[in-house]
Amino acid sequence: MSATSAAVTSEIEALQAIYGKDFFQDHTGSQNIKIERGRRELVLHFHFPESYPNEPPVFSIRSSSHTAPQIKALSDTLVSQFVPGENTIFNWAQWLQENAFLQCEESTTPEVTPSPIPLTDMAIVHSEPILDRKSKFIAHAARISDSSQVQEFIQVLKSDKSIATATHNVVAHRVLLPNGQLDIQGNDDGETGASNKLIWLLDQRKETDIVVMVTRWYGGIHLGPARFKHIVSVAAEAMDKLPKKT
Repeated sequence: MSATSAAVTSEIEALQAIYGKDFFQDHTGSQNIKIERGRRELVLHFHFPESYPNEPPVFSIRSSSHTAPQIKALSDTLVSQFVPGENTIFNWAQWLQENAFLQCEESTTPEVTPSPIPLTDMAIVHSEPILDRKSKFIAHAARISDSSQVQEFIQVLKSDKSIATATHNVVAHRVLLPNGQLDIQGNDDGETGASNKLIWLLDQRKETDIVVMVTRWYGGIHLGPARFKHIVSVAAEAMDKLPKKT
């Protein structure tokens, strides 16, 4: 297998892991990534030339939510972001996820960004993202009064499809029970050992009545121990945004 073929195979495998059923091959043999926001969606349609990654993918954007000038502007931006020798499609898809629908929203009723997200008496706050070698980490945290609210917290966050389809959603909570005992639990969601890092952070900060989730979108490059550093970092930032207990 040539170096180019190996690079393409590796990138396709990473995209399949990140986007699941939203990454698919059509009858022409080209690849597609479906990107959704609310009721709007677009499809990034592309194939890799023989010279990839030294030359950009051949692509088009298909969307019923955008005008022709808007699609051209999006396409021009993607072309300007291309860096020879680097994996491109994941960066393009992430940029489209975050930016492609902004013009649509400005031309209609503005969409309220839920930060924090109200949930009865719970409010969910979010960290800023950390990007490292194409992986992306964001943390979410909330004050809770009972361990039963953990699943509600997770369900609210996973109502966002980009979070629900992320590679890992690592969760930990630390709740003070009426009998004075602590309920401390975590879920690695496939990122072995990650929830223990969150539990360690909660213990170090002596936090109680709190739940935190770190979402990771894997970018196809193994980060080693650095991934745990990022998980702890974004979790701490999200917790810093929570209101202090009264």
